Amino acid sequence: MAMTPRSVFQRIALVVIGALVLVLATATFSHANHLVHADEDRFVHIDQHEHVDVHEHEERVERQFERIALVASSVKTESTIFLQESFDVRDGEMLDLNLGTDDIIIETVRGNTAEVIIEGTGRDAQEVFERREYQVFHENGRLTVRTKPNRQRGNWQRNRSYRASFTTTVRIPERFDASIDVGSGDVRLDRLAGDLNVDTGSGEVRIGSVNGGEIRIDTGSGDVEAERLDGSSVRIDTGSGEVTVGYLAGRSSIDTGSGDVVVSMDAGHDLDVSTGSGEVDITLPRNAGAELAIDSRDVDIDRDFSFDGRSTRSSTRGTLGNGGSRIEVSTGSGEVSLHAR
Repeated sequence: MAMTPRSVFQRIALVVIGALVLVLATATFSHANHLVHADEDRFVHIDQHEHVDVHEHEERVERQFERIALVASSVKTESTIFLQESFDVRDGEMLDLNLGTDDIIIETVRGNTAEVIIEGTGRDAQEVFERREYQVFHENGRLTVRTKPNRQRGNWQRNRSYRASFTTTVRIPERFDASIDVGSGDVRLDRLAGDLNVDTGSGEVRIGSVNGGEIRIDTGSGDVEAERLDGSSVRIDTGSGEVTVGYLAGRSSIDTGSGDVVVSMDAGHDLDVSTGSGEVDITLPRNAGAELAIDSRDVDIDRDFSFDGRSTRSSTRGTLGNGGSRIEVSTGSGEVSLHAR
């Protein structure tokens, strides 16, 4: 039977419409699939018509992240030295450092030359440095590093968010006293033979070795870590943060609102530890003698110690070895452990 022109046209129209529907459906599905994969990982595009193995896809994503991390690590923030001065000093002099928001590095050097270096990073470092008006001078046996108080508390900081950070490095002889007061910032000191006072509103304190008279370390928030603190008296106070001292000597007091306390010390030194929450770990010589007064519900005393005393649900009192120095520990919550070495 011969086909009329009308029937031919109808068949062609149906074929075209079917093809359009098929193309539209395929495109819609492909687009939906692309959105799903894009939501799962914005770094990798998977075409609906590609046959991709799952493991191959994961490896591809991992490689791309590695490349991104490599690029990020290669971008270094440039630091600018804004001030660098040297001074002739003598052993036994004093460093008086009072700054606002700087990281502090104290290094000890041979000889009698002190050096102060102030460097900054960030878009607004130059402007902020000028506004702070750093003052560095040496007179009457005192090396002073400070900013003008009116600049620290001025209104210029409140109207804008400044992008700038500073590190102040001071190099001094080992036999020196040091007073470090910083509003916020980390403090690092390698070694010192003299009195030390560190006060930071927030920031970590890292100390190598200090051998002197009075040692005071106070941080509102941040850990305190020291390899060796040997003084006539040692006081550490942190609002929140752990305290770790590898070797502690002298009459010592440690107070932390929250955070563990870990110390190692020789016999013959009084120790007072108070923590609102956190564990207390004290290491002593096996033959150590001390009077113990521990307020904690959980107390563990090494069996290598000779201990004579009694324990209740909330406290332990007694004598370690032959007695002598006094060790007092109070913790709101947390175990107290005495280890023998």
